[in-house]
Amino acid sequence: MHSHPDTQPFTRSGGAVNIKKYDIVYVRGHMNKLGYVGDVLKGSVAKGFKHATELPTFPQKLEKQSPLPKGCAF
Repeated sequence: MHSHPDTQPFTRSGGAVNIKKYDIVYVRGHMNKLGYVGDVLKGSVAKGFKHATELPTFPQKLEKQSPLPKGCAF
């Protein structure tokens, strides 16, 4: 059972992230109940993203920081 079976196209809330096009950022998915899952990407808007081979240590409290999605079972 998925909590969004009839929501297509499916979008997430949260809005834009204010970064410059050459800022290096990490992108990774976070599920409400599973925590961080899937591949981690590293790169910039200007140069694109690739799979990250080395990961920085992210603070444990990061996954509890607002804004968090509401109403999702996953």
